[in-house]
Amino acid sequence: RRSRDSLVGWKKLSPESSGNPLSWVFACLIAPHLCLHCGRLGIHAAACFALQFDAYLRPGVAVMLRRENFVPPVRGVVSAYHQWALLLAPLEFGTTSKTGTRDDSILLGVSPARVYIAGIMAELFAQTSPEQPALFPTLSFSVYERLFEQSCQAVGLRPLRFVPHSCRHGGPSTDHFENTLTLDAIQKRGQWASRESVLRYEKHARLLKMLSDASVAARRD
Repeated sequence: RRSRDSLVGWKKLSPESSGNPLSWVFACLIAPHLCLHCGRLGIHAAACFALQFDAYLRPGVAVMLRRENFVPPVRGVVSAYHQWALLLAPLEFGTTSKTGTRDDSILLGVSPARVYIAGIMAELFAQTSPEQPALFPTLSFSVYERLFEQSCQAVGLRPLRFVPHSCRHGGPSTDHFENTLTLDAIQKRGQWASRESVLRYEKHARLLKMLSDASVAARRD
């Protein structure tokens, strides 16, 4: 067991910092930089980043999303059904999630601050087809990591050592801090099997520490 645990830590570039939550304040710095300075790949990386943050996705899952993972809004009915939904490990494809579950369903844009996600999804979905189903056909995990790191450095966040996986912690930390979702809803949304896995999101001091540790320039921007 010790050898296995050591290998997991060794494979991570920054095992001690990957759990740091990326606040929404910093997300609003990184995403525009990706769009404006990293070309078309950067636009896809920013969209992937937005989906990750909103749905608490692991980065490896986010870059591999396909057309069949999304359910568009249902028109012609009451407005409650006018929402994008994400379906992970669809039953009909015989796949399972990392935790062994199927048909994990996530409504996108549940936070009032992230209603923009509907527009992003509409644009991305329109660019896919049954023949070309990949949401991010040219974005590999390694490229995503590189662009993310470059943008963090450019906006003054390099010292905080954020990585794409920080988005998976940033979304729930922000949603709980802003009283958008309860811990029960966060646990279901992030597909965490145990209650202990989500208790970290009650520790608001960690989120605030990331803000206080940022450079003055980054906070001002």
